[in-house]
Amino acid sequence: MAEKSSNFITVETTINAHTKVRLPEESLARIIKNMELPLEYAAQIYSFFADVPLPDIDKFTARNDIEDRVLKKYYLTYIKNIYPNPGLEEMLAYAD
Repeated sequence: MAEKSSNFITVETTINAHTKVRLPEESLARIIKNMELPLEYAAQIYSFFADVPLPDIDKFTARNDIEDRVLKKYYLTYIKNIYPNPGLEEMLAYAD
């Protein structure tokens, strides 16, 4: 249980580090699953894909039941053209 709490803080702290409006982890997960890009959270969403370490992204998706194919689709649809992340692309290369 402590590990989940620690990972939660890592992702949420990272994505909200430079913003006034906070985006909770649960909301980020819902946004990704629903293929949304609310402009008021764009900075946090881009930060998730650009600044959060890959192992933490992997833990986040597992913790929030986000399939790799869903994360990949979201990344390709909204993120790649603005903040490409070759490491994430490699991590998700197998996902259909």
